[in-house]
Amino acid sequence: DAHPDVAGTVRAAIRAMQAQSVEVVEVNMPLDTFVANTSLVFAEMRLAMDAWLAGLPRSTVRSFAELVATGLHHQTAEGRIRPASAITPDDAVRRIVVVNARRAALRSAIFGALDSLRLDALVYPTTRQLPAPLGEVPQLISCALGAHSGFPALAMPAGFTAEGVPVGMELLGRPFSDARLVSLGYAFEQSDTRRRAPATTPPLGSTAGEQQVRVTVAAGNASARAAFTFARGLDQVAWDIVVLGAQPGEVLGAY
Repeated sequence: DAHPDVAGTVRAAIRAMQAQSVEVVEVNMPLDTFVANTSLVFAEMRLAMDAWLAGLPRSTVRSFAELVATGLHHQTAEGRIRPASAITPDDAVRRIVVVNARRAALRSAIFGALDSLRLDALVYPTTRQLPAPLGEVPQLISCALGAHSGFPALAMPAGFTAEGVPVGMELLGRPFSDARLVSLGYAFEQSDTRRRAPATTPPLGSTAGEQQVRVTVAAGNASARAAFTFARGLDQVAWDIVVLGAQPGEVLGAY
């Protein structure tokens, strides 16, 4: 179910690995099935937040549920905050027991694939969709495979789509195979340049491309002096406005 551009970029990276004499084997694993219902985020969040808040003597809220009830959390956290607060502490403990059993099955499935095919690692897209715009929650993330199994995983750049969107991929190995994963990632990184800085990133310490414009506007006895600085390399505008000859309550705004 990966986006075609993501799948194509990762498969191109795998072909580059083959060109470096890496033996590639297609593995048919229903990852979503294995990872389903193996998350402990909500249960652990509820217990950890309750314990932390209870230990703050001057806190105005004493539990996670009270904290959520204030409604002061950011809207992008709503999808995690509300489900976690809805779990009772007893339910959280029971869920941890059940999920740990499911995680044991997940580890067995990964071990079985690695051992039966004599593999060093599994490779798959880090995120199976294109990067989510700011303010949106990313979906189809594969990182849970390493997080929920507890096996070491290494994320690295796979390349770019035809439109220049960066795509990442991940290597997952056996427990304590961290050094092997790093060596594989390093060899792949040296074979080709798959990381590049954004076009808007200037050299470190550079002020090249900065333009400054100064504007003075007078209205009656008051005047406003504004300085605008545009950093072309960062695509950012900074401004500084000073108002003279007017009381603070007389200034409604600056446009």
